[in-house]
Amino acid sequence: MLGAQEDRVISLSPLYHFVLKHRAEEQPLREERTPISREHSGLCSDITKGIDRDRGFCHWGSYDKRQYWKSI
Repeated sequence: MLGAQEDRVISLSPLYHFVLKHRAEEQPLREERTPISREHSGLCSDITKGIDRDRGFCHWGSYDKRQYWKSI
């Protein structure tokens, strides 16, 4: 149906757990072709697998007083 809006919620908690698990590692997360970056990419793919690539998604939130991002 054209114009229909589907509200879906994705959980970012797996990403938060991933960061906590790997926070002491010296290997950069964004460095390509490393075990940690492959694990991160796979996790992101799993989290977003239900999102239509053409439509995309919006991530709403704001920064708190300490400049930490808080998802809404």
